[in-house]
This record gives sequence, C-alpha cells and structure tokens, in this order.
Amino acid sequence: VYVCSWSTDTIIRYNASTGALVGTFLDASKGVSGPMGIARDSSGNFYVSNGSSFTIKKYDSSGTLLGTLYTYPGTEMPRGLTVGPDGALFAIINTFTPGIGGRIDKILLPSGTRSTFVTMDAGSMPAQGIIWGHDGNLYVNDYQESEVQVYSSAGAVVRTITTGLNGPCGIAIVPCLTSDFGDLPSQYPTAFSRNNTRHY
Repeated sequence: VYVCSWSTDTIIRYNASTGALVGTFLDASKGVSGPMGIARDSSGNFYVSNGSSFTIKKYDSSGTLLGTLYTYPGTEMPRGLTVGPDGALFAIINTFTPGIGGRIDKILLPSGTRSTFVTMDAGSMPAQGIIWGHDGNLYVNDYQESEVQVYSSAGAVVRTITTGLNGPCGIAIVPCLTSDFGDLPSQYPTAFSRNNTRHY
C-alpha cells in the first residue's frame, strides 16, 4: 500500500496484509513536493501529483524518477490520480477560483499529451477521490458541494451521489453482499447502492 504524506513530501509504503510500515518509497530528493495523488499503470510505473510544484512525476517500479509527465501553471493544482480502462491517466485539477470550479484531465501514456476530459460545474472543488468503477464509470468526489459525480467513459454525467456526504475527500469501491443492493433507482439495478450514509 502506497500513501501520500503531504507534510513530509514523501510516499510511504506499508505491507498490505499486516499494515506494517515497510519504509519511505519516494521523497523530496526524487521530486516529491506536497504529494496529493498516486497511481500505477499496467507496466508498474508510478505517477505522483505534486500540489506544491504543480507537477505530475513518473517513476519506475523501483522508485527511480523517470521524469516530469506534465507541469501545470501555478493556478492549477493536480490532485487525485487514477489510470483508466483505456490506459490513460486521469487527474483531478483544482483551480481554487470561485466561479471556475474543477476539472478532470486525461493524460495519454507514455506521451504525456493532456486534454480536458470533464469540466465540472462552477461551484465544484474536487479533492483526491477519483476511481473507475467496475461499471465503466468514473467516480469523482466534490468536497465543496458534498457529492460524488459519476461520469461515463465519454465524460457525460451519469448521476450524482449526495446522501449522507459532508466534504468527501476519498473514495473506494469494494465487493458488496447481496444485502447491500436494492435501493437504487431501477435504471441502476446492478450498480452501487446505499446501505447507510456512506456506503453506496
């Protein structure tokens, strides 16, 4: 398990089975500067978004810095990262500018070519939570508006999850029991359902 530690400019590694600390995987000497998100591609390469330097860095599986994948202007902070079903990197970009909101960028690998995948609404301020679901949709949590936006692979809004949320920052998708399903609208009979205020 790899965890971003913003205040120490490090990526820390833990044993997934025991939770024991393995050690520091990446630090400032390898370009980590206010890490906000981390993702891994099918080749084992890591990508780290850095909120202090406004960059996304690329590393190989052993932690060797391979270079800067993309550099943003100082008004745009890259945050959460995830690799999509198509092998591209998707990044939450936060502007912290009233009336502009956030967006989701799509960055092709390995070229680093960037395009806008989704422009979120003007009141949005997405945090780190971004993940592709088994249903082929992209789930992004919006801290400012206390909701999770669900987008199709084409970038269209599929639905919005709001029940019980207050400033969501992270998101995960885990296997559910049969009893967890059954209270979504009929058009989502096999997707995610609400068991309590934070389980969908």
